[in-house]
Amino acid sequence: MNLTWLHPNRKNVLPLAKRNLATSRFSFGRDRRIVALARRSLVDRMIDGLVVLDSRNLVLDINSMARKIFGNTILRAAGQQAEVVFHSFPDVLDNLRHQSRKNQDVHIRIGEDDHYYLMNINPLMDRRGRTVGKMMVFQDITPLKITEIKLVEAKARAEQADNLKTAFLANMSHEIR
Repeated sequence: MNLTWLHPNRKNVLPLAKRNLATSRFSFGRDRRIVALARRSLVDRMIDGLVVLDSRNLVLDINSMARKIFGNTILRAAGQQAEVVFHSFPDVLDNLRHQSRKNQDVHIRIGEDDHYYLMNINPLMDRRGRTVGKMMVFQDITPLKITEIKLVEAKARAEQADNLKTAFLANMSHEIR
């Protein structure tokens, strides 16, 4: 595979391997800040809620969607114990002891509003493979859950109607004889 690089001021194409990296005009300090800014922007614009905890379950970071999910209860959560921050959310509390957990249904009620989330807990590892924390990701499944609840209710009503029809027909059959 021949990778090439086109110099912006010249029309010639140089092989990438021959490019002199010392003459590149990158400011690695500035570029790292741009990358950090891009990552922060990406995390804050996610449609899923994200909460980052350290190994002692201290809240390190919460993205804007997680703040929206949990409301005013976690505005000042950074640095606090997760057990304290999520004390009003029993489904979340039940899962905090796990380092890794997949596809957990979580019901969150704020005021009169019920919301349903699929929660995943993923361990965060350092370069040596040691667990240094975890991140909890909350994916909104409220529309799916509401549809599921309606289907269960409709099935129960259909079964009840079927039982009534069966009882009626049995009674009528008995009366006709």
